[in-house]
This record gives sequence, C-alpha cells and structure tokens, in this order.
Amino acid sequence: MKHISFFCLLLVCLGALQLHAHASQEDALRAFISSRKKGEISSSGAFKARNIADRVASSLSAAKNSSAVSHKAADKIRALPGQPQGVDFDQYGGYVTVDEDNGRALFYYFVQAPSSGAAEKPLLLWLSGGPGCSSLGYGAMQELGPFRVSQDNKTLIRNLNAWNSVANVIFLESPAGVGYSYSNTSADYDLSGDQRTADDAYIFLVKWLERFPEYKNRAFYISGESYAGHYVPELAATILLHNTYNNRTIVNLKGVLVGNPYLDDNINSKGKIDFFWTHGVMSDEVYANVTKHCNFDSAVETPSSEAACNDALDVFDKGEIDSYNIYAPVCLEGPNGKYYPSSNFAGYDPCSDIPTETYLNDPAVKNAFHARATKWKGCSTLRWKDAPMSMLPTVKFLVDNKLPVWIFSGDFDSVCPLHATRHAVLDLALPVTTPWRPWTAKEEMHANASQEAQLKAFISSRKNSVSSTDTFKVRNIADRVAASLSTESSLSDQSSLKAADKITALPGQPQGVDFDQYGGYVTVDEENGRALFYYLVEAPSGAAEKPLVLWLNGGPGCSSLGYGAMQELGPFRVSEDNKTLTRNVNAWNNVANVIFLESPAGVGFSYSNTSSDYNLSGDERTADDAYAFLVKWLERFPEYRGRSFYISGESFAGHYVPELAATILLHNTYNNRTMVNLQGVLVGNPYLDANRNIKGGLDFLWTHAMMSDEVYQNVTKNCDFDNLNGTLSEPACGGALDGFHSGHVSAYNIYAPVCLRASNGAYYPSSYLPGYDPCSEYPTTAYLNDPAVQSAFHARTTKWAGCA
Repeated sequence: MKHISFFCLLLVCLGALQLHAHASQEDALRAFISSRKKGEISSSGAFKARNIADRVASSLSAAKNSSAVSHKAADKIRALPGQPQGVDFDQYGGYVTVDEDNGRALFYYFVQAPSSGAAEKPLLLWLSGGPGCSSLGYGAMQELGPFRVSQDNKTLIRNLNAWNSVANVIFLESPAGVGYSYSNTSADYDLSGDQRTADDAYIFLVKWLERFPEYKNRAFYISGESYAGHYVPELAATILLHNTYNNRTIVNLKGVLVGNPYLDDNINSKGKIDFFWTHGVMSDEVYANVTKHCNFDSAVETPSSEAACNDALDVFDKGEIDSYNIYAPVCLEGPNGKYYPSSNFAGYDPCSDIPTETYLNDPAVKNAFHARATKWKGCSTLRWKDAPMSMLPTVKFLVDNKLPVWIFSGDFDSVCPLHATRHAVLDLALPVTTPWRPWTAKEEMHANASQEAQLKAFISSRKNSVSSTDTFKVRNIADRVAASLSTESSLSDQSSLKAADKITALPGQPQGVDFDQYGGYVTVDEENGRALFYYLVEAPSGAAEKPLVLWLNGGPGCSSLGYGAMQELGPFRVSEDNKTLTRNVNAWNNVANVIFLESPAGVGFSYSNTSSDYNLSGDERTADDAYAFLVKWLERFPEYRGRSFYISGESFAGHYVPELAATILLHNTYNNRTMVNLQGVLVGNPYLDANRNIKGGLDFLWTHAMMSDEVYQNVTKNCDFDNLNGTLSEPACGGALDGFHSGHVSAYNIYAPVCLRASNGAYYPSSYLPGYDPCSEYPTTAYLNDPAVQSAFHARTTKWAGCA
C-alpha cells in the first residue's frame, strides 16, 4: 500500500488547552510517511550494506594522526550542570568526524556503568527514531539515561532504571543535523537517508573504538526504538559485512534489540488500525470502513482506491491522547503559557520535553557536554532520500547469520504498535524454539481474584447444570409485591423504618461528611424470611433534585457494598489500618443519590431464614427480589417515588440490570401507572452473552500481548464460539485453552499493579499507582467484619465476604 497516507492518523485535535509534549517524534515519522507518499523517498526492495572500507581506512588514519588518547581525555565530562551528588560513573561527550571532506561529525554522549563493574559490562549503542530525532534528548534524558531534567530546567535527578546500571551506553545523535551533530556542508542535510545513516554510524563506531580502545573486544549491542527499526538492523548488517570483508572482528557485535520498531510500512499501517480498534480508540463503523477500502497487503494503490482509503481514514479522530502511551496523561499548555500534566502518574512526566529542551540549550550545559554553541531541538527536519519499504529481509539476513535479534513491543504505543510487531514477526516465519510465557516478577498475586473466580465458577457450572433458556422471561409478581406492601402499609411504620436505618456515622469516617447515609434491610419474601441489605448515600448538595441510581455488582454473587461502595464508586475507601475511612473524590454520589444493593440473598449482609434458598439462586429470582426490594424501599423513602431512576452495574450485572429493567417495565405496564420511574440503564464491561464474552476475552488477551499467536490460532481452530456448550468440554478445545497462562496480572486491569503477599503474611502492591490499591480487598473485608461497623450499618452480626 505504497501511496496511502496515514497523515490523518497522526493528527491531534486540540481544544482550548493545547497538547504539546511527546509530539515531535511522532511528527518526524508523520513527515517521513508523507514524503514517501509524494515519491520523494527511494524505496528499494531491501537494504544493501555497502562496502565503505576506503572511507573507514581514511578515517582511521586521520584518527590515529590526531591522537585518539587525547580526544578521549578531552571528551571526559567533569560534571553536568545541576547533576546530583554521588554520581559514581564516568561520562563522556564530544564529536567523531565521519566525513573529513564535508566536515560531517556526529555527537555522542557516553555513560559508563558505575565504576565497580564498568570493565566487565557490555557496550551498547542507543539510537532514537524519527527519522531525525535525538538519542540524547529522548533516549538519554527522558527514557533510559542516568538523569532526568527537573521542572526548574536546571537540576538533574537520577533515573533509578537507567540502562547504564547493566551496560556502558553510547547515545548517538544521528544522522548529521540531529541534535548537536552537524555538517560543515549544508547540502548534506538534504541528502539524508537510511544508506548514509548506516555508513556514518559504522564509521563513527570504528573511530570511536580507536578513541576508547578498551572496548574494542567488548561484547557490543545495538538498540533503539521506533524508526530505529531501520537504523539498528541496517547498522548491524553493515558491521557484519565489514567483519566478513576484513576477515576479522572489527566490531564485536553480539546482538541487536529494538522496541516498538518501525519495520515495514504496510504492516505498521495495518497494525495502527488494528491497535486503535482493539484498544477502544476507533469505532466499529470507522474500522469496518477502513478495512473495506484500504488494502494493506498491496504495495501499489490506484488513485481511486487511494482516495477511498484516505476518505475512510479522514473520519477517524483519536482525540487528545499521547500517541506513545494512550493511557498516560498528556501535557497541556495553560492560558499563562505554562505546561502541566493532565493528571498525575507516578514516575511519568508528559511535559518532560519542555525542561529537556531548555536544559540542552543552556550554554553551560553545551559547554559541559563539549558540544558546539548551536540551537538544540528534539527532532530535525531532514530531507530523507532513501528507505526500504520493509526491513524484514534485513532482519532475516541477521537471523540467518546467527545474530541474536530481540524485537520487543509495549502495548501502549499506537505509533509503532504491538500489532505491527506481531504481524512482522509472523511474516519472518521463524520456528518457535521457546513457547510464549508470562514474565513473572516478585511473588504471586493474591488480591482482586474473588469476582473473577465467581464468574469462572459460573461459566464452569453452566456447562453442567445451569439452565440456559433462550431469553429472560419477565414474571408478573404483582401478588408478591402487593403482599409485601400490605405488611408495611402504614406511613408511620415506613417513617420509623427510615429513621431507624439512618446511619449516624460510620466508624473511622473522616470529618466534614456532608451527606446522609442509610443502611438496613428490606424483606422481599415474608414466608421464607428473605431480606436484602442496602446502603444509601445521598448527594452532598441538591439531593432533592438529583436522580436515584441503583448499583449492582456482578459475580454472580458478589457484594455491591464491598466492591461498589467501598472500593469503586462509593464515598469512602478503607485505609490500610482497617479502621479509618478516606473520602473518594470521584464518588458517584457527587451527582446522584446511590443505593448499593447486596443481591441476591446470601451475598454480603443479605440473608434468608430458609437455608435452602441459597441453593435456588438464579437470574429470575434475583430480578424478582430486586423489584420487590425497590417497590418496598420506595414506600420507606416516598420522596424518591417520582424521582428519575437509573440502574447501573458491572460484569455479571450485564444480566442483573437489563432483567430488573424489564421487570420494572412489565409491572409499570401491568399496573397502568409508573411504579418505578425508570429513565435508563447503564452497565460497564457487562457480561451479556456467554459465547461472545469468552471469544472477546480471548481476542482481548491476544490483542493485548498476553496470549501468543500460536495459542490463539490453536484455540480459534478448536473452539466453536457459536456453539459454546458443545465444544468447551471437548478435549481439543480444552487442550488448546490449557496452553494459555495469564501470568500474575489483575484480570480487571492488566496494566495495574497486583497485590503480593510477603513471607510474613502482609500484603503490599507490586508497584505504586496513584489512587489505586490492588490490596484494598483486605482492609475492606476486615472493616466490614468489625462488629462496630456492622452495628453502624444496621447489619446483622455475621461473617461478611466479598463474594458468596
């Protein structure tokens, strides 16, 4: 698909606040794609490594004449302005001339491993992408280098995850015209391309090794990201050619590794579309239209087909997201010209471009780096002249020559996405030597498993015993409702029940609670003594005008109080001391009056005096009981009778919510009046269809890098998701599913930290994420089992569990 422009995919729609940081590398790649579309870039079949032994020989002779040793000493950085105390590694910065005639020189920044192990650790060259973006500004100062620039634009802080902890790392600003690298012949900037970039980088390496001879025989690796999916394999191929030509090891290349690489134009374009759709950024309609009109397998498009494809793409608007991390906050510019993140995310600053650029343009910093007094910028506009459409032949050449190649992809990047990497690796048609497996760190996961376990148990039981009728049939339970109402018909009785349910204060609640709370039981079956527990939190202000929302958690069999109220959308969170509560600033009762209902009987504090009731639970009775609860609850709280009412929930509430809604509509019709003023329903991540949920779960795992291509293909081959009951129990399908191992991730948020259990029995998060505690289940359970808490809620003294 040579001529199709993805310019529109890379546009960011800006509102009153402008999105700024982390756009320049994306802009550089966008400009490259646009140039290729216009025919300005030569797209040869495959990269051909050139023999430039004559250039290397002349370069080396010049290097020897100018004394490599003195150059190394001159390049040593005493200290960078604003660097912290206790820096325990050597730093070097300077230029290596790669073309004596034109005066073309590349700037490098070299950080050795801490002095205790630098002599044993390998040498690694890092190349940022673009094409035309700085390895110093991005790689060194914002990604894997030892320092980060503080918001004051002057001081540096240590990066605890710096790669020079395990290797000696060179950051090369390449090609000439990028960052501090330059040419004395200005026409050079219009002759940039893959071929010359590889040649110049090779010359740089050979000359740099003369300057640092202690690294001549050291194990050497090349790494990079994005458009370095071209740079890295091309430089590796050039090294292999010259090692062969010279019949000796000029550069001791041991392997290459590239992250989220731009390897193939067509595959990357297709991968972007798949990524946006599978990650909820592109609608089904736009995706269907794009895949209909865009042929990603074709190298050439006719003008009409190109126009149809571009028209389909023009409709897509990804919104204000960071293209390199679609889940991260973005950098905004306020009216005062200052930059700030759209939200707080520990360890990630979307505005880091701004202080980095200011710092690298400080004359004192340039002087410390031994850089020329020039204007530094993150990415440069270069006229790119040549680039193969695909790097896969070059990668295959490296593999065939026994060079280890590691291609890795994160699942946040939409510019060079995971999907493109997977398609590219599949096209290499390499044999699998080690099966795909989870990467496990630290200890096993413990928390946040109960709701998932409930749903798994339900799916398993469906295969054997759960009745699966075609559709839910609403029952007329007017007789039950009438009987229930008759037992509490007195207004004075209702008033006293409401007064008795009012919660004075929950143990440990913070000061300044400005809303009313109620908790208690509503009997839904007098004969069997079946009663449902509720917790109502009214809105802080304007409660009389705000709607009423009923929240139902899923499972089936999980608590709306423990999950919905205390861990998700309720007004409080339980602290780690198991005793005190903190406010949830995003609580839903800011905009509505919310009832959390523990349903069905047997869940949480809800109960039945007839123990056999617990063995008769199901969708039908759950809907009936919830309706009986609502009608009776509205007698207790008559001020809500005509109020706009909504039902919401998550997971298996994909059954509860529509079934209760249908029951309400039937009884409104039967009674020829509005018994419950239902205005709408809303369900999040709902379990709506058994077959589609399982198929969707597998598609999700595959498209989010948790399931290998081989396992996914085997499962889709052997499991018929249109006839689920007939295939899940079959050996072929079961065996295919057994090949999958999800690893230690939270099934409800695969990117979040998980809860780990230490050897002393204590629980702690695997990492820190502001506002999210994967271990919240433990203090919640402890709190809700405190007799004082149960008394405050007006609940029976019982053992509370998150799921029954």
